[in-house]
Amino acid sequence: PTRGLLNVYAMETLLRQSVSFIGENGNSSFIRFEVGKTYDGPKNALANRCIVEQWDALLLTDDDVELPVGGLHTMVDSGADIAACVVINASGSSENTVWNTSESGRELAYFATACALIRRRVLEEIEPPWWRLDVSPTGFADMAGDAWFSHQCLEKKFSVKILDDRATHWKPKLIRGVPEYCRLVPSTQDNGLGPHVFVELK
Repeated sequence: PTRGLLNVYAMETLLRQSVSFIGENGNSSFIRFEVGKTYDGPKNALANRCIVEQWDALLLTDDDVELPVGGLHTMVDSGADIAACVVINASGSSENTVWNTSESGRELAYFATACALIRRRVLEEIEPPWWRLDVSPTGFADMAGDAWFSHQCLEKKFSVKILDDRATHWKPKLIRGVPEYCRLVPSTQDNGLGPHVFVELK
């Protein structure tokens, strides 16, 4: 999902890990992009395509989130219905999980899908739209509709694995003194990544 701009570091790690994964597993993984003003629309569009086109799973990475090294492999190997990497902001703190703590221990109350792998069966068992901005059962405000999605998943008792792997959240500002974002544009050039990848780095 993207709002029309892609961080080059996020893009590079996504492409490198995808190509590596395809090479090692020999399966037909591919990259799709959906654009919207907020993340909920693109995420719902991708979830629908996952079901219609019978993908094994849907990997979601926001346009400004950089996959951790080996993150894709770790998420796939986790075996969980939903595997999400912890997203770290500029201050070094986690911004995509909320836990309730009680005497009996810690319980996951909310998780974001800025960097997450979701098995198709999860999407098949939840009534669309999967992400909604107008409903927040837990009271957590977000711009991606993750409060609604995570609430549905936790209510239905899907296995959710929050991985130790840390993804980097790049804020939309100058990086190292220059605007190192790239705009997503259709490209017919052969980039060696297969027919489903249409990316041109500007």
